[in-house]
Amino acid sequence: MNEKRRKLGGRPPKFDETMIKTAIFLRPKQIEWLDSVADREGVTRTDIIRDLIDAEMDQGLAPRSSP
Repeated sequence: MNEKRRKLGGRPPKFDETMIKTAIFLRPKQIEWLDSVADREGVTRTDIIRDLIDAEMDQGLAPRSSP
Protein backbone atom coordinates (compact mmCIF):
# COMPACT_ATOMS: atom_id res chain seq x y z
CA MET A 1 0.00 0.00 0.00
CA ASN A 2 1.44 3.38 -0.87
CA GLU A 3 1.98 6.10 1.71
CA LYS A 4 -0.71 8.44 0.35
CA ARG A 5 -3.43 5.76 0.46
CA ARG A 6 -2.39 4.75 3.97
CA LYS A 7 -2.85 8.34 5.13
CA LEU A 8 -6.22 8.78 3.43
CA GLY A 9 -7.65 5.39 4.35
CA GLY A 10 -10.57 3.84 2.51
CA ARG A 11 -10.57 1.08 -0.05
CA PRO A 12 -8.47 0.89 -3.21
CA PRO A 13 -9.94 2.59 -6.30
CA LYS A 14 -12.24 0.60 -8.57
CA PHE A 15 -10.89 -0.33 -11.99
CA ASP A 16 -7.46 1.06 -11.05
CA GLU A 17 -8.87 4.59 -11.26
CA THR A 18 -10.18 6.96 -8.66
CA MET A 19 -13.89 7.48 -9.30
CA ILE A 20 -15.42 10.94 -9.01
CA LYS A 21 -18.79 11.12 -7.29
CA THR A 22 -21.50 12.87 -9.27
CA ALA A 23 -25.28 13.19 -9.08
CA ILE A 24 -27.91 13.04 -11.80
CA PHE A 25 -31.65 13.59 -11.93
CA LEU A 26 -33.72 10.66 -13.22
CA ARG A 27 -37.42 10.11 -13.78
CA PRO A 28 -39.10 7.47 -11.57
CA LYS A 29 -39.51 5.09 -14.54
CA GLN A 30 -35.78 5.39 -15.29
CA ILE A 31 -34.94 4.49 -11.69
CA GLU A 32 -37.33 1.51 -11.81
CA TRP A 33 -35.67 0.27 -14.99
CA LEU A 34 -32.19 0.86 -13.61
CA ASP A 35 -33.04 -1.02 -10.40
CA SER A 36 -34.52 -3.96 -12.32
CA VAL A 37 -31.42 -4.30 -14.50
CA ALA A 38 -29.08 -3.92 -11.53
CA ASP A 39 -31.03 -6.56 -9.56
CA ARG A 40 -31.02 -8.96 -12.51
CA GLU A 41 -27.27 -8.51 -13.08
CA GLY A 42 -26.40 -8.53 -9.38
CA VAL A 43 -24.62 -5.16 -9.56
CA THR A 44 -25.30 -1.59 -8.48
CA ARG A 45 -27.07 1.24 -10.28
CA THR A 46 -23.68 2.91 -10.60
CA ASP A 47 -22.22 -0.12 -12.36
CA ILE A 48 -25.05 -0.10 -14.91
CA ILE A 49 -24.71 3.63 -15.59
CA ARG A 50 -20.93 3.33 -15.92
CA ASP A 51 -21.31 0.39 -18.35
CA LEU A 52 -23.87 2.28 -20.46
CA ILE A 53 -21.63 5.34 -20.71
CA ASP A 54 -18.57 3.22 -21.55
CA ALA A 55 -20.51 1.41 -24.30
CA GLU A 56 -21.58 4.72 -25.86
CA MET A 57 -18.03 6.06 -25.65
CA ASP A 58 -16.63 2.87 -27.26
CA GLN A 59 -19.03 3.30 -30.18
CA GLY A 60 -17.83 6.87 -30.66
CA LEU A 61 -21.33 8.29 -30.39
CA ALA A 62 -21.59 11.99 -29.72
CA PRO A 63 -23.92 13.30 -27.01
CA ARG A 64 -27.30 14.62 -28.08
CA SER A 65 -27.33 18.26 -29.11
CA SER A 66 -30.76 18.94 -27.61
CA PRO A 67 -33.12 17.21 -25.16
